[in-house]
Amino acid sequence: MHIQMIHMHVQMIHMHVQMIHMRVQMIHMGCFDTDGDGAVTDTELQAYIAALVPELPGLQGIDRSMAVDTYAQIAARKFLFFLGKKGK
Repeated sequence: MHIQMIHMHVQMIHMHVQMIHMRVQMIHMGCFDTDGDGAVTDTELQAYIAALVPELPGLQGIDRSMAVDTYAQIAARKFLFFLGKKGK
């Protein structure tokens, strides 16, 4: 019973950490909302993704020249495509 309580507390802490991380990312993304309307355009989303590239472990070796811009453009378009009509 004691181990189950500890496991439950660990899960709750993990959930709170994930929520905090999500809020931090939302604030960070909000910095790219240049017109301040609460939504990012495809260009703003591309800039946000390009800024994230150095932090993403799988992309740390990517060439910082044209490859980052190309990756950001493709990733932003895919993201907006999967949002469908609800995206801006």
